[in-house]
Amino acid sequence: MRKYRRSVRACLESLELQLNVIGYPEADSSRELMHHARKAGSRELEGLASYYTALSSLKEGEHVHAVHFLTNAIRYLENSEHRDKIADAYITLGMIAHSENNLVLAIENYNTALSYCKGGGLEGEKIYAEGSIAGAYYRMGAYGTAAGFYEKCVKEYRSLKEESQRNEWNYLLMLAAYGDCLIAQKQYEEAQQTESEIWEMLYYHPAMGVPKLAVYTFFAMMRRHCKEIQKSDEYVDVAIRDLKEQPVDIAGHDNILDLLNYLVATQDSVRLKDVLDFLEGRENVAGNEGFRLQLLLIRLQNCWRDMPKEEYLECARSFFVLRQDNEEKENRQIIKTVELRNRLREMRREQQEITMQNEELMQKSLHDEVSELPNRRYLMTRAEELLREAEKNGEAFGVIMVDLDYFKEYNDQYGHQAGDDCIHKVARVIDKIAVNGGFAARYGGDEFILLFVNKDAEEMTRILENLRESVNLLCIPHSKTKEEHVTVTIGCVDRIPGPGCRLWDYLSAADQALYRIKARNRNGYYLVQ
Repeated sequence: MRKYRRSVRACLESLELQLNVIGYPEADSSRELMHHARKAGSRELEGLASYYTALSSLKEGEHVHAVHFLTNAIRYLENSEHRDKIADAYITLGMIAHSENNLVLAIENYNTALSYCKGGGLEGEKIYAEGSIAGAYYRMGAYGTAAGFYEKCVKEYRSLKEESQRNEWNYLLMLAAYGDCLIAQKQYEEAQQTESEIWEMLYYHPAMGVPKLAVYTFFAMMRRHCKEIQKSDEYVDVAIRDLKEQPVDIAGHDNILDLLNYLVATQDSVRLKDVLDFLEGRENVAGNEGFRLQLLLIRLQNCWRDMPKEEYLECARSFFVLRQDNEEKENRQIIKTVELRNRLREMRREQQEITMQNEELMQKSLHDEVSELPNRRYLMTRAEELLREAEKNGEAFGVIMVDLDYFKEYNDQYGHQAGDDCIHKVARVIDKIAVNGGFAARYGGDEFILLFVNKDAEEMTRILENLRESVNLLCIPHSKTKEEHVTVTIGCVDRIPGPGCRLWDYLSAADQALYRIKARNRNGYYLVQ
């Protein structure tokens, strides 16, 4: 955050604090960050502002606004360091679709969130996404698949090193949901073990926050199975009381449906009608057509005996009108999801092209255009690395300096284009020889350098002779030499570096060896050890 001004940093810190303490960012703080973002013209800041604004909108039950800002957050943060925010944005999109009973779209968003969690150290987000996938499968009736996901989440929560109230809360939610799946599959013995584990946590951590709606609904199911009807009723009353005392948000819709389904299964019409009447007047429920549809369907299917005909017909009419509106809304949401995916795919393609262009430019900046070998800048960096490596391991470090004989005269007679062609052909020979554990570069106009590590005198001599002979075999015409073709003269130093030995010492020694052999005879080599 240091890259932002102090006022922006303070705003970001305030938003994160609100998120951690009260569970959602305040709308005024989100608007302030959006103001900073647009003033600075920063896509990253606007992405963060969109993320926080979406969570503020969600708290107010404004799902359409939340989806809009979440998709903006994903677009603007796509190539930023905020993978946690992108993952959380996809999880939240999934939760919105989940709460509206669009479970296929929900699972797709949860899976996308998981892809952002991989390799990013986002263990909390990863477990939450997996738990959300489990919840969607449970709602579909795929209890075995859901139980597999929940079991994995429970194990991952147990292995989390960070102990926090949020993690303990989520752990209890996962245990209760896992227990629900086990009951649905009639695996009562395993469900009994899960119930015991929850009670143990409540006993040893009495001050810890408890998601009573989820936990006590599960307890009620277990006691009902064990024929403890009075205890079961006590637990379900605790769940109902918690529902009425806590704000209704999309994260708790599955727990509400579990409670309602329990009341349906036990034919407890009095409590069922009480809960449905309570939910019908809640603002957050009124703005969620998908969830309202599920509530209306439960009322129509289970409360019709106690409803006057006019009330039943009005309820049915509301259901069908709402279902049509919800289908249109779902279609719009799917279209937006597809559009977002296409935009992100295009952004990634453009990013890949930019990366490839940058890599190509980097390669060009480190390579000589004529010879296609590494240039002097690259040579000096790599040579220092190899020298230090040889010094550390006590191995010989060899520097070979290659000089084209009478190259100025060659250029004068044959022209610079022919000179470039000559450089390129000799460079290919040098590069081929360097493949055997060496490094080759163009050092200057008509000079090349080869570097080798851990070669003894016999091996270096073979390399020098092979290099000299290979250039001769090119038979590039050169009337100014006695051989009448292009030749090279080579100087080489090969020795184990001592403490404080510098690269310049080796380059200077190779240069002296080159001129010593030049003074005697061209088209030869000289090795200094």
